[in-house]
Amino acid sequence: MKKRLIASLMLTLSLAALHAANGLPTVLLFPVAAGDGAQPTVATEATQAIKTYLRQTGKAEVADFDPDSALVRRAVMEHRVKTEQLVGVSTPEARLQIGKLIGTDFAVTGDVSIKDDRVTSSIWLGNVRTRKVWRLEASAGIASAGDRDRAVSNALQSATSTVIYQLAGEALKDIPPDAAALAPVEEDKTTAVNPIEPQVLPPGDEAKARLDRAQKFEKAGDDASAILEYRKAINADPRSIETRLALVRLYVQRKMYAQATDELGRAQEIEPDNEAVRRELARVYEDKGAFDKAAEVYTREADRHPNDPASRVAAGDYYWRHNKFEDAEKQYRLAVEIDPANPAPHDRLALLLAAQSLFNESRKEVQQLQKLDPNPDPKVMADRYTRLRSLADRDLKALVVQYDNGADSFSDRSMTRESYYELVRGIGVRLGSITHFLEALTPTVGDSSAHRRRILGCNLMSQACAHMLSYLETNKSSERQDAAIFISEAKKHITQP
Repeated sequence: MKKRLIASLMLTLSLAALHAANGLPTVLLFPVAAGDGAQPTVATEATQAIKTYLRQTGKAEVADFDPDSALVRRAVMEHRVKTEQLVGVSTPEARLQIGKLIGTDFAVTGDVSIKDDRVTSSIWLGNVRTRKVWRLEASAGIASAGDRDRAVSNALQSATSTVIYQLAGEALKDIPPDAAALAPVEEDKTTAVNPIEPQVLPPGDEAKARLDRAQKFEKAGDDASAILEYRKAINADPRSIETRLALVRLYVQRKMYAQATDELGRAQEIEPDNEAVRRELARVYEDKGAFDKAAEVYTREADRHPNDPASRVAAGDYYWRHNKFEDAEKQYRLAVEIDPANPAPHDRLALLLAAQSLFNESRKEVQQLQKLDPNPDPKVMADRYTRLRSLADRDLKALVVQYDNGADSFSDRSMTRESYYELVRGIGVRLGSITHFLEALTPTVGDSSAHRRRILGCNLMSQACAHMLSYLETNKSSERQDAAIFISEAKKHITQP
């Protein structure tokens, strides 16, 4: 008796879990039937799709019609339904009755068919208390490009989601969405939202009409209706990447990342090489904090095109934007291996290495770049020079500050002679690498004078370091005085714009 009581309590808790904190209704889901042209596997996928999209509306929880499920076992245990009643339930009336006996609020099922390269999803949703039934269907074209099974799946998902969102808008219209399932954006309370009245779609381009309505709904703040119209627009024109991207951006705004990535996956099936889709997919992963998955978008694309250096460069750029310097360098060097005569990877490497203060390594890339692209476009050359010299200037100014701070610390005896010696010696070494780096750059005509002054400043500062090291070794005051003169002159050339 005690065990039975515990089991009953556990099943009661399971049922309560289905009715989330906001009191969402529970929908009893019966398996979808395979209609004309559809295989059982397609029907199975359609069943799962109904569950997924019902939950995504944020207006219902879903329970499978399964004799082993918590809901059904509880109903049998409490003698509200007999085991034999669970066999051969096929009519809507019988299914609504089972839903009522089990304790759910709605029942849902449907069928799926494939004909003339279109998938049709027909679904009915019934209220077990009022016995009112809603029946809707939608079709989606099967894209001719790519894998056939994947294209069928894409069309099935598109058609099913369209029906479910429309059913939710009718049968569940009075149920506020659960914030955990459909994350709301903060609305501007100062602006009244005017509902868009239903209208008869104009003849002609249905996809454009649906897209226009979706954009109006989105602007009015009715995201659920906007999503439905975007889906209908996609069904009318499944090859429209722009419409899919618009839907994805709305999903991301609502933080519905799973739906966004699914939609982008279908877009990639249609246009595998679409750069906008790839960027958006990476952005979605970035937005949800999945950096590794975002990086995979670029590396996977590069792996798909082993002879295309641009794909490796794009992957390197992504890593660089996220301060993954080693990964970025690896991708750029892979691009060099693919096409050694291509200057683009060397251009990226020169900048990347200089950005890390690796001026000796950067200089090698600059020299290689000049061999591969000896007569670049003047604008390209000017831009390249400006970016590279700005990185050298950044480090030069930092070295001047470091030199002055070291001198002050040594004077007030907060730094030992040995530590100061190592500091000055290190500054001299870094100055040498920057000087050689600047000498390898080709300035524009307008930058030639400033460029020469920079190199002169580097040489003067190097001499200041040499005299200071000599002073620290010999303690001759003349060497310290010479160091002061040279550093004073060096600053005039280094700090000038």
